[in-house]
Amino acid sequence: MSTAIDDKVKTPFSRSDRNQLMAWSKLAKEKGLLDGFQRKVLYEGGHYNYIFVSRLNCLVSTLKNLSEQLEEDQQEKATELNNVGYRCYLQAKAKSGNAEIQYMFGDALYYGLFGLEKDKIQASEWMIKSADQGNAEAQLCLNGWYYLGLCGLEEDEPKALELLTNAAKSGLADAEKRLGDWYKEGIVVNEDHKRAARLYKKASDGGSVEATVELGICYSDGIGVKQNERKAFNLVMSAAEIGSVRAQRLLGTYYSNSIGTEENMEKALKWWHEAAKQDDSFSIYLIGKCYWTGDGLEQDDVKAHNWFKRAVDLNDLGSDDAKFYLGLCQYFGSGCDEDEDAAFTNFSEALEEGVERAAYMIGRCFYFGQGTTRNYLEAAEHFEASSEINPYAAFYLGECYRDGTGRKKDYKQAFEWYLKSAEQETDNAQMAIGRAFYLGEGVDEDNIEAVKWLKLAAEQDNATAQYYLGECHLKGFGVSENEQKGIELLRASAAQGNTDAIEMLHENGFELVEELESEQILRTGPVIELFSEFEARARTLYSKTVSASSSQNNEDRPNILDLQEKRLERLSSIMSLDD
Repeated sequence: MSTAIDDKVKTPFSRSDRNQLMAWSKLAKEKGLLDGFQRKVLYEGGHYNYIFVSRLNCLVSTLKNLSEQLEEDQQEKATELNNVGYRCYLQAKAKSGNAEIQYMFGDALYYGLFGLEKDKIQASEWMIKSADQGNAEAQLCLNGWYYLGLCGLEEDEPKALELLTNAAKSGLADAEKRLGDWYKEGIVVNEDHKRAARLYKKASDGGSVEATVELGICYSDGIGVKQNERKAFNLVMSAAEIGSVRAQRLLGTYYSNSIGTEENMEKALKWWHEAAKQDDSFSIYLIGKCYWTGDGLEQDDVKAHNWFKRAVDLNDLGSDDAKFYLGLCQYFGSGCDEDEDAAFTNFSEALEEGVERAAYMIGRCFYFGQGTTRNYLEAAEHFEASSEINPYAAFYLGECYRDGTGRKKDYKQAFEWYLKSAEQETDNAQMAIGRAFYLGEGVDEDNIEAVKWLKLAAEQDNATAQYYLGECHLKGFGVSENEQKGIELLRASAAQGNTDAIEMLHENGFELVEELESEQILRTGPVIELFSEFEARARTLYSKTVSASSSQNNEDRPNILDLQEKRLERLSSIMSLDD
């Protein structure tokens, strides 16, 4: 044991703390809780005004053993005194020039561990001292701080690169992995995928699980290496089995998309559930999506809603997509009470976070005044923004041009948008094209062409198309007059609540369908939204519109208790060498 003069420091314990240490020494003797040496350590820690830094490990380990045998109210005090001992050790050793402890002291100041107040300025000062002595962990830490301009340091990309390169050269796997990221993405350095892949391989061999995942992605996508999905699958599998949450999520995606293996939704869900146990929000979102679509699981709106809500509450990777789907649940009342206000809020936040398909639903909210004030200008803007990815948005934009709501009235522009929507066989657009030919809106009136398009939509139970086509058959427009067929179509439209069809039946002296009394139809009131049947179809459409899962990392959000426990284990190991 070292007995050098500089090993001796003024006690960090207050008079009250020292009295407690001696009281515990006495208690331990009376109840036989500790051996003689441990009781002596407690007594000396309380009796003397100075302590040996090299003996602090004995004191904190004794306090830890004693704590397990104390009453609950005393355990907290023991932990508090333990932290005093750790702080004293860190400060003394850091001041003596120990590079590893300087890094650990800076780390503790940054996160506020061991009862220290968070002080990012002091943290950077100790990190610099450590890095100047060649400590690779400190160099890696400072790399990020210089790159982002954190902890009182000015942004300095050359300095950040220098530190990262030095840390990687020392063989620190995490530094090799990060340098690989920089070469892969072209951050500060020129993009170099081959070099990135080599760095990932080296870091993976050095024990970096996340580098193994990145190497797997390289093989999956052919980045810097020859594409080999089977090798990608094996690499990600090895990382998932070790416990990498990101690998578990990605492995589930490989199973669901048959990347390097056969498609197996059961195994995909197994791995997503493993990641979900560690609160991986993207995996939680993916599980919710499976319940929403019935892919690999029995379709269940309630469970889908609950999983989406959990992902949103975590506010991490995947939460933006989950927020969009949670909005759909609230909008349609699927798995929860209908709440248009909450739905509009979630759609808006999802769009702000980059979920482009939310623009269409926001457009609908503005168009129909659901969850917000009706605003046709805003509706048209959002429909146009989402028209490339959602054919129904193109249809509604056509409606805006046709009606002069949010856009200057223009039948030709309307017809162009209907055509764009109809390219993906949407029944509303097919109906609208048939209607345009029937009424001569934007095109020459052509009943024969109208019937062709109306028939396509009517076969998909489009109520408005059934009404127009029924009129064509009833009156012989573009098709041979066929009263029976016309009445059949009008009744089918009326059964869906189309008031125009109901009125035409009554005007021509026909009854409604036998199983649906006219009073029941009339009690529904007028149909305010021309295409209300679409609301029932929107859920099906969006359940099929899914985004590819991301392979990005979760943001670094350390749990301070877990973080301190990991740091404590390492610090205790270092301190034990001084005994």
